[in-house]
Amino acid sequence: MADIAEMIDAIKEMSNLELSEIERMFWGPSPGNRDYDLLTFSMSAAQTDKEQIIDGYFLYAWTDGTLDGISVKPNSKAHPSIPLEEFGYESAVGFDRLWLTWGAQTGKTLYIFVGRRKGTHLTQVGKNARGGGGSGGADNRAAWTHDQVTVTVAGTAEQMPAVVIPNGFKVVIRPLNTNTGLIYLGNSKLNAEAAAAARIELDFGESASFYITNLNLLWIDAEVTGEGVWYAVET
Repeated sequence: MADIAEMIDAIKEMSNLELSEIERMFWGPSPGNRDYDLLTFSMSAAQTDKEQIIDGYFLYAWTDGTLDGISVKPNSKAHPSIPLEEFGYESAVGFDRLWLTWGAQTGKTLYIFVGRRKGTHLTQVGKNARGGGGSGGADNRAAWTHDQVTVTVAGTAEQMPAVVIPNGFKVVIRPLNTNTGLIYLGNSKLNAEAAAAARIELDFGESASFYITNLNLLWIDAEVTGEGVWYAVET
């Protein structure tokens, strides 16, 4: 009987481990039943590279003040700052911490919505009464466009084409299925060609999304000549 009881306990323990692993795979890096977190920060005092440890795949930001001058660095303090008045942020591989910077706004609060698993999105983030607004969400669009961009010479970054992106919408960029090497994205020609700390690297199957006003704010470089990206955006 003791052997049977031990066997039952072993099966129960194995089942719990398997369930925990399934939950981890479904919900993302942090197990649990929350698919998002809402962070709030007082902006009465300025902050530079304020570290916030949190798992997620994307974020939106809004405030009762202004988003001007507020920026974030995901995953590494060495990464270039992403200005939240121009960008939301979404990562195909996820992040586990953020570094936030803002100037002093007396009596104002910064709100950051962090999606903790892929596919969790806000459908609308409206502008607040003071006009600060948010970094995502808008009325649906009647049209969209997509195209491919390739790099003529590996190591020489090229500017993405001029495509106006409506307020509240994002452009989605992913490497071409035929690529064999990495793709590099930067906010300037120099950064796209520079070291990893100044650019975003995309491998096959990964993607990046940007809330920017025009696609030509991005520069692209490639590890292999002739390889590139596909992009899509509502117009």
